[in-house]
Amino acid sequence: MKVIRHRTRFFSVLLVLLIIVLSAFSLRLTSTVMIQGNDVMQNFTNKLGGDLENLAIVRARSIVPGCEWLTIDGDPDGQVRQFVEENLGNTIRSSADSLSRDSNLAWIARYKDKEYRHNWKDAYHQNEGALDYTIRSTEGGITYSGAIQPNYSFARKHSILVNPSLVPEERRNTYGSEYFASLGLPDGFSIRFYVPKTISPNGGMIAQIASHVNENAIDFCMRYGTLFLALVLFLYPYAAEEKFKPFVRMCRMKAGLVIVLLGLMFTFIGSATSRISIENACGNLQLLYASFAMTPLQSKLAAGASVFLVWILFFSIISMTALYLKRIFKKGAQFIQDDTFTYWAITHTKQWVLDSFSPYNRSTPEVRVALVAAGACAVMAIALLIGAMMFGIYGLFAAFVVCVIGSVIMIVALGKEMAKDFQKVYTASKQLAEGNFSSVVEDHVGLYQPLYDELLHVSDSYESALKDGLSSQVSKTQLISNVSHDLKTPVAGIQSYSELISMTTNMDDIQHYAKHLQNYSRRLTALIEDLLDITKATSGDIVLEPVRIDLCELVEQVEVEWEDSLKDRHLETILSRWSVLSTTCSPTS
Repeated sequence: MKVIRHRTRFFSVLLVLLIIVLSAFSLRLTSTVMIQGNDVMQNFTNKLGGDLENLAIVRARSIVPGCEWLTIDGDPDGQVRQFVEENLGNTIRSSADSLSRDSNLAWIARYKDKEYRHNWKDAYHQNEGALDYTIRSTEGGITYSGAIQPNYSFARKHSILVNPSLVPEERRNTYGSEYFASLGLPDGFSIRFYVPKTISPNGGMIAQIASHVNENAIDFCMRYGTLFLALVLFLYPYAAEEKFKPFVRMCRMKAGLVIVLLGLMFTFIGSATSRISIENACGNLQLLYASFAMTPLQSKLAAGASVFLVWILFFSIISMTALYLKRIFKKGAQFIQDDTFTYWAITHTKQWVLDSFSPYNRSTPEVRVALVAAGACAVMAIALLIGAMMFGIYGLFAAFVVCVIGSVIMIVALGKEMAKDFQKVYTASKQLAEGNFSSVVEDHVGLYQPLYDELLHVSDSYESALKDGLSSQVSKTQLISNVSHDLKTPVAGIQSYSELISMTTNMDDIQHYAKHLQNYSRRLTALIEDLLDITKATSGDIVLEPVRIDLCELVEQVEVEWEDSLKDRHLETILSRWSVLSTTCSPTS
């Protein structure tokens, strides 16, 4: 026992340490976002490309005031143009403002011989970035240059819905209120955008896009952490987990409930772990804690603790799942018998069906009828379905005809069997009515079995009552014989001493004979009274009446009646007497 307890304690400590180490490693690996791989970089560039176009237009308009940046198809009048410029310009400025304050983005804008820089470092010329391309405007149009470029053209059309009241009536009938516009840059303008591969968690747009685009670190930790933890638990040489308290409590539940709970917890905790890790990597989680009046250090620690906690919960669920799978493999078929709802349901259903069809079951004949009907309906439904699937409408019709014929045959056969069983019950009841109780014997009568069993019970009860009656009659006869024998003695004595008195004139003899006559008469009176009491007790007419007695007198009477026996055994009765409202006594020895 001590060895098992020691192994269980060692296993618990090992599992806790393993979960803590994996959680700390996952926290460290997922706290920053790195954009690596051509596919990830291309996806990141595509998601950010539209906002960078807007930033390029805003920078160009600030460097080259009054430049033409918008071309609207159809060259609409002033009101429509003003509406499109205001709405599209507001959208572009909002997108550009969120990027212009992002520390993860650096750019160099050039126009003629002027150059403007933002967050640019000289190392960016040599280091490959997660995003690094240039937008350039020349007389031939706008072009892109760089290793990875967006998959769409800068000069693509943008759809704008204009207020219908501003649209001319003739155009409204043809195109409605939808206009198409394309963006442009002044000739000679170029801007190079650069985003490093390691994203700073500043809570900006780039960090958020990068954390959603690149979830490789989270996937790596979940996938390989789960694999490593499962291998350790599966290869652990001792069965100490069977005494591990959380696992023992979980194993007390049925397998179906455990699987559902583990599945729900894995889904919820897994999604929560991924979401919180993403929010921490992009800096939103730290900003959330900072909104609660925390210092930067406190908010950073709180964010790290939150991520660490969810990873602990995630690996805890994984460990419990691995242990449960190990238990399933170890128990094998025994697991199905002991833990599953399916085996329990099949066993109890089988027993219920057997009990329902048992000929000795008196309570559920209707259940048997329902089961037979349900089975017949199921067979007919399957036959119709197979016929329809294999041969179409003709197969369905043929299966219907077969089912009808089969149903008629089954009903006729069942009717004959029920009529035969009913005749057995009717014959047994008729025999009982005629008093032939011994002719009713055990038999199987199908649905009428409960009624037939009751008839057997009546027959057995009558035979038992008949035997009891005969026994009582014999007892009465014996009682009368014994009483008659006891009465003869005092009657004969009375007759004898009466004759002796009539034959003598000696007064001494007469007195002597008279005493004997009194004794015999008392004995005769006592016998007659006992006979009357027995008669009353047998007929139920005797009535018991409570009477108050003096316990002291009763004890004294018993002492007097047993005085000789007590003296023969050299016993002495010692009584202690006292008076409290009424006379009582208590023997002390």
